[in-house]
Parts: sequence; C-alpha cells; structure tokens
Amino acid sequence: MSIDGNLIHHLTIEWTKYLKDGRIRKIYQLSRFDLLFHVHNRKEKHVLLLSASPRYAWMYLSKKHFEVPKTPPAFGMFLRKHLEGGIIRNIFQIKNDRIIYLQIDK
Repeated sequence: MSIDGNLIHHLTIEWTKYLKDGRIRKIYQLSRFDLLFHVHNRKEKHVLLLSASPRYAWMYLSKKHFEVPKTPPAFGMFLRKHLEGGIIRNIFQIKNDRIIYLQIDK
C-alpha cells in the first residue's frame, strides 16, 4: 500500500493522541538513518521510531525493546543536546503533503 497525504493525515491524528504534550526522555541513533525517541505522556511510556532512509522512510510507535549502541554517533548527541527534555506540542502536516512535522518546545 502506498502512503499518500490522506494516510499521513490519519496517522498524525492517531499519533497526536499518544504523543501530544509528551516529554522526550531519551533519544538514540540506532543506525545511520534510524532514530529512537522515548516519550513519556500521561504516565505512559511510548517508543517512537523514525527512519530517514532514502529507500524506506517510516515512522511508527512500538512496544518492542531495541538494542541501543554503546557509543552514540555525533548526530545522536546533537539531537540529545537540543531535543531531550523537550515537549511535543503538536504533530501535523501542511496541506496534503507526505511530510510529518513535530513541533517540540524546549
């Protein structure tokens, strides 16, 4: 199934239920393109996986436990510095784009 703007719209609505006003507790860079965010919201813990792979970009919530690298890459450290402790204020898309925006306040 191809991902279009309508599917992205429904995904942003669904993820908003779980992640809006959630605090980013930990960020890990699992590989060159994959990121793992631990988000705490309303006494619940959520794991958000993001991939910027040029071939298979995706974003989803998971309950699975992932092995994290012992030494974080430089980009992972950069994201930790600027986003850890931040609060996800909004998840949205503009018009019908296939781009998901996370508005994070820190």
